[in-house]
Amino acid sequence: MKLCHLIDSSLVIKAINDCIDEGLRDGNDLSLAIKGDCMAPLLQNGGSVQIAQQSNYLPGDIVAYFCPYKKERLLHRVLGRVAFDSLIKESEEQRYLIKADNGLKPDTLVRNSLILGKAVDLKVAYTKRLSCFVVNYYWQLKIYFNKFTVNKESE
Repeated sequence: MKLCHLIDSSLVIKAINDCIDEGLRDGNDLSLAIKGDCMAPLLQNGGSVQIAQQSNYLPGDIVAYFCPYKKERLLHRVLGRVAFDSLIKESEEQRYLIKADNGLKPDTLVRNSLILGKAVDLKVAYTKRLSCFVVNYYWQLKIYFNKFTVNKESE
């Protein structure tokens, strides 16, 4: 029997993510390799980006977050904070609407605790921030009026 069959892969993933979180909380930057083309042409497959933890994320910021559904880290753009109280319960932490640049619709509502950090070596133009701000409210209105459903991540 191989050793890999004896180890629960979800425990390994959790341990790796815990180490990453701890390193970022201690003020360290993290270099992430880019896999895929969902953020092209800005981020190229095979490239890398520096991530640093922040207390707040603005529309247009590119963030790395852990997606529980896919069990992997994704690097996508923040459209903005969820604005409508009906989309989040009072007891829940702040959520962000996040989308890949080449995606047709937002990923999901992402809890702040799942965001590893933002790409600190990329400058976001004012016009891109404004565009994300507008797109954020477009999608939130669609969600609010039940024209589009988005998954709420759960633990």
